[in-house]
Amino acid sequence: MSVTDLRRECAEKRDLYQHAKNVYGAAVRLGLSARIDLSALRGELEVALVSYYAAHSALHSALRPRAGTGRLH
Repeated sequence: MSVTDLRRECAEKRDLYQHAKNVYGAAVRLGLSARIDLSALRGELEVALVSYYAAHSALHSALRPRAGTGRLH
Protein backbone atom coordinates (compact mmCIF):
# COMPACT_ATOMS: atom_id res chain seq x y z
CA MET A 1 0.00 0.00 0.00
CA SER A 2 1.42 3.39 -0.94
CA VAL A 3 1.96 6.20 1.54
CA THR A 4 -0.82 8.14 -0.17
CA ASP A 5 -3.21 5.22 0.35
CA LEU A 6 -2.13 4.92 3.97
CA ARG A 7 -2.71 8.65 4.52
CA ARG A 8 -6.15 8.39 2.97
CA GLU A 9 -7.04 5.35 5.07
CA CYS A 10 -5.76 7.04 8.22
CA ALA A 11 -7.85 10.14 7.48
CA GLU A 12 -10.96 8.04 6.85
CA LYS A 13 -10.47 6.08 10.08
CA ARG A 14 -9.87 9.32 11.98
CA ASP A 15 -13.13 10.74 10.61
CA LEU A 16 -15.02 7.59 11.61
CA TYR A 17 -13.50 7.75 15.09
CA GLN A 18 -14.38 11.44 15.47
CA HIS A 19 -17.95 10.73 14.37
CA ALA A 20 -18.34 7.84 16.82
CA LYS A 21 -16.83 10.01 19.57
CA ASN A 22 -19.23 12.87 18.79
CA VAL A 23 -22.28 10.59 18.73
CA TYR A 24 -21.33 8.91 22.00
CA GLY A 25 -20.52 12.26 23.64
CA ALA A 26 -23.85 13.73 22.53
CA ALA A 27 -25.73 10.74 23.90
CA VAL A 28 -23.98 11.11 27.26
CA ARG A 29 -24.57 14.89 27.37
CA LEU A 30 -28.25 14.38 26.60
CA GLY A 31 -28.50 11.98 29.51
CA LEU A 32 -29.55 9.05 27.38
CA SER A 33 -27.50 6.67 29.50
CA ALA A 34 -30.21 6.92 32.18
CA ARG A 35 -32.86 5.75 29.70
CA ILE A 36 -31.07 3.42 27.28
CA ASP A 37 -28.03 1.18 27.24
CA LEU A 38 -25.14 2.92 25.50
CA SER A 39 -22.97 -0.18 25.28
CA ALA A 40 -23.49 -0.47 21.49
CA LEU A 41 -22.33 3.13 20.98
CA ARG A 42 -19.40 2.55 23.33
CA GLY A 43 -18.50 -0.60 21.37
CA GLU A 44 -18.56 1.32 18.07
CA LEU A 45 -16.35 3.98 19.62
CA GLU A 46 -13.84 1.37 20.79
CA VAL A 47 -13.74 -0.32 17.37
CA ALA A 48 -13.30 3.04 15.62
CA LEU A 49 -10.51 4.03 18.00
CA VAL A 50 -8.59 0.78 17.52
CA SER A 51 -9.05 0.98 13.73
CA TYR A 52 -7.77 4.54 13.67
CA TYR A 53 -4.70 3.73 15.76
CA ALA A 54 -3.94 0.70 13.58
CA ALA A 55 -4.13 2.83 10.43
CA HIS A 56 -2.06 5.59 12.03
CA SER A 57 0.55 3.07 13.15
CA ALA A 58 0.75 1.63 9.63
CA LEU A 59 1.24 5.13 8.25
CA HIS A 60 4.04 5.86 10.73
CA SER A 61 5.69 2.53 9.94
CA ALA A 62 5.71 3.42 6.25
CA LEU A 63 7.06 6.91 6.95
CA ARG A 64 9.73 5.85 9.44
CA PRO A 65 12.41 5.19 6.77
CA ARG A 66 11.94 8.82 5.66
CA ALA A 67 12.20 10.15 9.21
CA GLY A 68 15.32 12.16 8.35
CA THR A 69 13.03 15.00 7.29
CA GLY A 70 12.17 15.80 10.92
CA ARG A 71 8.43 15.20 10.69
CA LEU A 72 6.60 11.96 9.99
CA HIS A 73 3.55 13.58 8.39
